[in-house]
Amino acid sequence: MSDELVSVLASEHRRRVLVELFDHGETRIKPPDSETNARSRIELYHVHLPKLETIGLITWDRRSDRLTPGTTFEDIEPFLELMDDYGGAFPAQWPTTRQPETV
Repeated sequence: MSDELVSVLASEHRRRVLVELFDHGETRIKPPDSETNARSRIELYHVHLPKLETIGLITWDRRSDRLTPGTTFEDIEPFLELMDDYGGAFPAQWPTTRQPETV
């Protein structure tokens, strides 16, 4: 895994976008429902999505706010599959496709 890919995965926001695409194949950016979410959306638009798009992990249609897997998305799929298979073993703040098992 390249340093650039590790850098991308360092952000919880970017991991959430990648997990959503892994689960559903595409997604749309949801409108903010609070001031906090509005700030997060600004950060998403100006930091996270451009970074994912630059390295080809996503394709972003800015007119419709539609995200789809990019040309290099398959490079990250093995990691996303591990997150799905071993979601309960990751720290709580890591998004996974499956909720961790509780005792």
